[in-house]
Amino acid sequence: MKKLTFFILANALSLMSFVCVAQNKIQGYEYWFDNDFAGKTITTVTPTQQLTVNQLVSTSGLVSGIHTFNFRSFDNNNVYSSVASSFFYKTSAISTNPNPTVVAYEYWLDNDFANAVTVSMPAQQQVNINELISMTSIANGIHTFNIRFKDNLNIWSSVASSFFYKTTQQTVVQNQVVGYRYWFDNDFTNAVYMPVVANQQVNVMDNLDMTQISKGMHQIHFQIKDTLQQWSVVVTDSVEKISLPIANFAYTPQASCDSTIVQFTNLSVDGDTYFWDFGDGTTDTTANPTHIYNTIGHYLVSLTITDTLTGADNTYQTSLFVIGSTSHSFSVTACNSYTSPSGNYTFITSGTYYDTIPNQWGCDSLLMIMATINHSPSNEVTRDGNMLTANASGVNYQWLDCDNGFSPLANETNQSFTATANGNYAVRVSQNNCADTSICYSITTVGILENTFSNDIIVYPNPTDDMVKIDLGEALSEFNVSLMDVNGKLIRQSTYINTKMFELNLDVQSGVYLLIINSRDKKATIRLVKN
Repeated sequence: MKKLTFFILANALSLMSFVCVAQNKIQGYEYWFDNDFAGKTITTVTPTQQLTVNQLVSTSGLVSGIHTFNFRSFDNNNVYSSVASSFFYKTSAISTNPNPTVVAYEYWLDNDFANAVTVSMPAQQQVNINELISMTSIANGIHTFNIRFKDNLNIWSSVASSFFYKTTQQTVVQNQVVGYRYWFDNDFTNAVYMPVVANQQVNVMDNLDMTQISKGMHQIHFQIKDTLQQWSVVVTDSVEKISLPIANFAYTPQASCDSTIVQFTNLSVDGDTYFWDFGDGTTDTTANPTHIYNTIGHYLVSLTITDTLTGADNTYQTSLFVIGSTSHSFSVTACNSYTSPSGNYTFITSGTYYDTIPNQWGCDSLLMIMATINHSPSNEVTRDGNMLTANASGVNYQWLDCDNGFSPLANETNQSFTATANGNYAVRVSQNNCADTSICYSITTVGILENTFSNDIIVYPNPTDDMVKIDLGEALSEFNVSLMDVNGKLIRQSTYINTKMFELNLDVQSGVYLLIINSRDKKATIRLVKN
C-alpha cells in the first residue's frame, strides 16, 4: 500500500474517513480498537487501485477516555498494508451528529498550548489550510507543530503533530530556484533530484520520469530548493500513470556440479501477464519462477510482459551461464610412458584411457585420452679398445663428450665411434621422436703404442698441461721409466720399486714425447702430448 490518510472525530458514533492508494488493487480493509485485534471488523470491496473510506463507526462498546483506532487494507494478493493508528478521546456525552462538519481549528508550537491560535470558519466537511505562520518568536532548532479541528458539535479531534526545523534566517537580494526533487507515494528513498539554472520560476512537470511506477493513480510530491540551499515544504498532487510495459528481472543462482537452481525475480512495470523463455527449450508464465538447469553452458533468458487492456508488451533478455561437470578428449604422443593429468595413472602402451580432474569450478572434468606410446631403442654399447659401438641398429646416433656436459661431438653420428683422446663418452640414440642416452664409457688407452704387460696401462690426462698419471694395473717390483723426444733423445730416466701408480711432471716444451716403461722382459711405449 502506498498511502493511507485519515481524519477522526469521535464520540458515541464517529465518522471515519480514509483515502488508500495501492500499486496492486485494493480488495478490502479491516479496523479494530485498542488491542482488540480479535474483534476486528473486515470489509471487502470491489477491487480498485484507489479507495476512499468514509463511514460512521460505532464506539458504543468503548468506555469514555483515550482509545486507539487501528486501520489497514489488503490487496488482491492478500498482502496487507502497514497499520495506521490514531488516538481519539471518547466523551461521556451521548450525541448524534448525522452530518459532521468542521467549524474551527487551532494550532500551537511545542508545548505552548496556552498561546494556541484558534481560527473559526464556515461549516464545511473538508478544509484546506494554506497560510504563513510566523516563527520569529522561537529559537533555531527542532520544534513541534500541533493542530486539531472542532466539529459542529463542538467536539475536538485528536491532535496531529509534526516536527520541523527552524534555521538561521538568511537574507538574499533576490532568492531563486536552483533545483527541485520529486518522489511518488511514500518512496522518498528514490526521490529524483533535478538541478536547474537559477530562476524565479521553474516548470517541474517537464522532466518527470514515471517509467518505473505502476499504471494507475499515484501521489506525487515536490520540494523546491532555493539559492540558500533551503528546501520548501512538500507539495503533493495526484497523477495517473498511463500503462507503459517495461520488462526487467534479476536472478539468483544456487549452483552445484549436478544442476543449478535459479530463482528469477520479476522487476517489470505495468505487466499483467508474463512469458519466460529460459533458453533451454522450456518456458513459464508465473511472475517469479524457479528453474533448474542440468547442463553447463550459456543460456539466453528472456521475459515478455503484456498489458492485457492495451495489448502493449515489452521484452527483456540477458545471458546466463551455468556451471557444472565437463568432459574433454585429446590425443597425446609420448616416449616409453605417459602420466595422466591427475597424476594417478601411468600408461606404457598405446590405447584409449580415461582420467578425471577438477575443472575451474571445482566440478569433475572427465578426460578421454587417445595415447600413442613410442619406445626408445635399446641402448647398450660394445667396447673394442678405443672404439665404441652402439648395439641398436637402424636408428639415429649422436656421440657425446661426458666430460664436457654431454655436449655432442662434431660429425660423430655413426653407429661406431673411435676416440682420439682419452676421456668419457656416451651415445644418444633416437627413433620415432624417442631418445635414450647410454652410460658413459671411459677411454684411457689412447696414445699407448706398445704394451706387453698383462694389464692395461691407464695414462691420464693425455694431452696434458703438466702432470701425467700412469696406472700400471698392478704393482711391479722394479721398473725403469724413460722420457724421450720423437728424435730419440733421452730427456730423463727414473727407477721405481714396488709401484703400481706414479706421476710424471711433463715440464718440457709443448710437443709430442715418448714414455718407455721397462721391467725385465716387459715393455710399454706410450705417446704423450704436452699442450
